[in-house]
Amino acid sequence: ELDPENVDAQLALACILPYFRNWQRMEPELRRIRDRYPDHWLANGRLAILYYQVSRFTDGAALHRHVIAMDPMISPGPYAFAATALSNAGQIQEADALLDEGRDRWPANPLLWFAGYKHLLFSGRPGSAAAVLMDPETIPSGLRGADLEPLLTLARAVDRRRPDDVSAAVRHALDESRADIQSMYDAAPILALLGRPDLSFEGLERYYFNRGTFGGSTPIGPYTRRYTDFLFSIPMASARTDPRFAQLTREIGLDAYWASRGTRPPYTER
Repeated sequence: ELDPENVDAQLALACILPYFRNWQRMEPELRRIRDRYPDHWLANGRLAILYYQVSRFTDGAALHRHVIAMDPMISPGPYAFAATALSNAGQIQEADALLDEGRDRWPANPLLWFAGYKHLLFSGRPGSAAAVLMDPETIPSGLRGADLEPLLTLARAVDRRRPDDVSAAVRHALDESRADIQSMYDAAPILALLGRPDLSFEGLERYYFNRGTFGGSTPIGPYTRRYTDFLFSIPMASARTDPRFAQLTREIGLDAYWASRGTRPPYTER
């Protein structure tokens, strides 16, 4: 009331609700704010994140790249988010270039480092992902050997598919996500990529609906934050051909969002 034109306040009000299951409600308001303040970095960023949740990776990346063009030193975040989106959209070289650009400015930033590791791991270069883990010059400060070991095991499992490495990587993903269901964001793609789709879908049942026997009960209320962008990531490709995936997007409400825009589910068009 004191400052109706305060764009930060408008964004705060627009984002009180989580993106999850509120895509149709939030998109018009976030677009209104972004259109009115096209050079406000967070207005672009919040709308970009919403687009990622509904598999509109190139639309979201364009907004984050606009932020970078306005001020290349604004934050490492737009580089990491846009590069991940471009990677998931199959624009591998563009993602490589954007990550290189970001790392030139923030050489050992954790967000960029993890984004780069995952990009290599999931875009067909797990050996290069393992090499990144063994380069002490690029590892962010604060990461210890105990933190890196599961990442190295995962890279080896994806690269060589040795049973011991695969079992260890699956076990770590399960332990993390059963202890904290929010870790399904990372665990579901890993389980799918390593040939454990049943475990991936069991975890997603708990993550989105608090159903089943995976981990402990985690009540989901109107303000619970859940994310869907990872469902359309590269390592989830095999899961998207499973009939359970279509049932999942329908029950979550993503199908209703796509229908409201007059489009088919984007993953069916790739």
